[in-house]
Amino acid sequence: MGNVTQDSVIIRSGSLTIKRSVPNCLIFCMSAMNDANNNPFDSYTDYWNFPIEKAEQFAIRIGKLIISQAPMEAFEQEHIKKLSVESLKNLKLHIRNQKVLYNDRVLNVTNENMITFNDLVRTINDIPFMKPTTYKNEREYRFAFVLNDGEKVIPPVIDDIYVELNALADI
Repeated sequence: MGNVTQDSVIIRSGSLTIKRSVPNCLIFCMSAMNDANNNPFDSYTDYWNFPIEKAEQFAIRIGKLIISQAPMEAFEQEHIKKLSVESLKNLKLHIRNQKVLYNDRVLNVTNENMITFNDLVRTINDIPFMKPTTYKNEREYRFAFVLNDGEKVIPPVIDDIYVELNALADI
């Protein structure tokens, strides 16, 4: 090993394991298929589709329906009970939407398959939109809704929230 000075560092080989989970949130999925006749599933009876350029508008409008129609009891009460009335009025629903990415959630980085730091961050960030490649025929588009108070995520405590979507028929 060479001389180490105050302007240098020693870099050794090593390994790193990152385990990442995403906040529990509400997910709405729909088909990204353009033709219901190309359905890959025998038991699939629903067919939702819309112009992809309207996805952001669709997401915002579903978010407003969730805020207006979902009961507060659907979300973690321990945190909600500690909020002031003013804080309750200022709850936010963070919305993300994109096509589902079909690839493995396990990412092995070795000397033989280097990835960039940006690719690693993107993979970690996109976990809510990832499914194993065995599901690639589904071709889903996914909307994720995370309720928060500006500091902490307030997860749902139930599996489903039903909202009336008739107001979205014009999309």
